[in-house]
Amino acid sequence: MKNIKKIGFFICSFILTTTTIQAQQEASNDIEITPYIGSSVENIPIDAQSLLINKMGAILTENGVIKGTNSNFIITANANVLDKIITETAPQMYVYTLQLNYFIGNGVDGNLFATITNSVKGIGTTETKAYIDAFRNISVKNNELTAGIEKAKVKIVEYYNSKCDIILAEASKLEKLNRFEEALYKLTSIPETCKACYSKSIAKAEAIYKKAIDFDCKTKLAQANQTWNANPTSEGAMESSEILKTINPLSSCFGEVKSLGNTISKKMNENDAREWKIFYEQQVGLEKDRIEALKEIGKAYGQGQPKNVNYNTKYWW
Repeated sequence: MKNIKKIGFFICSFILTTTTIQAQQEASNDIEITPYIGSSVENIPIDAQSLLINKMGAILTENGVIKGTNSNFIITANANVLDKIITETAPQMYVYTLQLNYFIGNGVDGNLFATITNSVKGIGTTETKAYIDAFRNISVKNNELTAGIEKAKVKIVEYYNSKCDIILAEASKLEKLNRFEEALYKLTSIPETCKACYSKSIAKAEAIYKKAIDFDCKTKLAQANQTWNANPTSEGAMESSEILKTINPLSSCFGEVKSLGNTISKKMNENDAREWKIFYEQQVGLEKDRIEALKEIGKAYGQGQPKNVNYNTKYWW
């Protein structure tokens, strides 16, 4: 619960139209896609995979897509050798022409949105170095890649609007399990282009957030009370104060928080000839700050998840 600190909400501003052309024209650049190479890929040397992942990230950025972390949507690739020449020079050189096949889709359910194919050449003193050189030569400015990514953007918008009720139901299940951060992660992963889903998901996000800070307040208040009662000294006061000052002032039990804080302060003021004051967390005022605060909760949860996600790409090849 340490990430549940500030209330906020984010605003979606895209109306999905009924035609693909209109959707492509109106789609904004807040889609999140994760570059990914699966452990089952055998035709790309391990030492060259990180470079390809970085190149795919650069391709996404070039085309106005957020390079995600553990997002539902991924871009992945494999490489086929179209031509291979081993020179008789000293040192021996490997000259490769590779066919790169990119796949963009939903890595969770395995739905494929777009495929792009192009070729690239590389040369090196080993096969791995030839692959690395080839990947370095990948151009991030490519019309075929741009077209494929734009197609995928539209498919992602369609996905969220068609799966909105399912996402809300999943968030509700997580809420019942007190897995608030994970629920908010699901809701805040919805891009701002999805106004059709936003009106429902934002109401759910605000309700879950309120429940989250209330749960957080009760938990921390109990901890602070236990700490103070067990050790009503300056040391215990400091420890309890550190807990209390992290509680959100918008939580329903904040009156009890201040009451305990006043009790601790009064006791310390009697024992010490100095003023004792707890500085509580401040409420976020500006709307843009509240928006970013709520986004940070979901982002923090996502970044804390395992980096080796087992995406479902088994039938893309």
